[in-house]
Amino acid sequence: IKRSKNKNDLDYLDGYHCARPTWGVSVSSCVVIDVSADVSLSGGTPRCPSNKLLNGMHRVACDTLDCIDKFECCSFIATDGSLVVQSVKNSEDWSSCMGVMQETWCNAPDNQFVVGLSIASRSPANNDIRSIFGALTTKVYFIPYPTPAPPIPDTSPPPTLAPTTSSPVTLPPGTLAPLTAAPVTNSPVTLAPPTQAPFTSSPATLVPVTLPPATLAPPTAAPSTPFPVTSPPVTLAPGTVAPATQAPFTSSPTTLVPATSSPPTLAPVTIPPATIAPPTAAPLT
Repeated sequence: IKRSKNKNDLDYLDGYHCARPTWGVSVSSCVVIDVSADVSLSGGTPRCPSNKLLNGMHRVACDTLDCIDKFECCSFIATDGSLVVQSVKNSEDWSSCMGVMQETWCNAPDNQFVVGLSIASRSPANNDIRSIFGALTTKVYFIPYPTPAPPIPDTSPPPTLAPTTSSPVTLPPGTLAPLTAAPVTNSPVTLAPPTQAPFTSSPATLVPVTLPPATLAPPTAAPSTPFPVTSPPVTLAPGTVAPATQAPFTSSPTTLVPATSSPPTLAPVTIPPATIAPPTAAPLT
């Protein structure tokens, strides 16, 4: 972690060296943890959980050391599937680089990674980066996934079960009374025949219908006009019969006599009442 000169405010922590193991690893998972209690004026050792390395620090909008409130911690996994785990943490002394107002780097040992800080207890007047007096660092190494062993075949013989035998039990005569069962008698069930009230129908009464007599108007015909018949005059020789003459044809008008009809008379129809015999049922046995 790099600090600048001139002041000890948190603003002067202004650089980091970032690294990872060289054996082909990738970030597996990251978590953000709260470290505000360990960065308070009472001091402490804010650190990442087991098998995770420090990946970043978060600060709130102020300049004192206790403005650091969170760490981001990440775990790694090798490309061949091996787990990357930590060895025992070491404490590195950073008092000589953080305690002076000069531009300098506070480093971890070779092949080790920072996982936490050591912060001293302090007064409000000394609540600055000079109170970071050390770092927690660690080495990492791989644990390969074990190759599962092939299953061991079961060569034991199958279990043999001995047959189970039992001796017959002989009882002296007259020991047990024979079991007797009373005969089961079923009483016949008598069902009363269903009854039905006789069906009675009243005779239908027909009301005679009276039709008014039909009135026919006498037909009228226009009087006929005689049609005159004319014929050319006949000239006869002297001494012959005089020509016949024809009287004009006259037709009389036709007089129609109106027809009268009597209203029809309907005789009432009487329907005898229907008689239904009640159903009978044979008794159920």
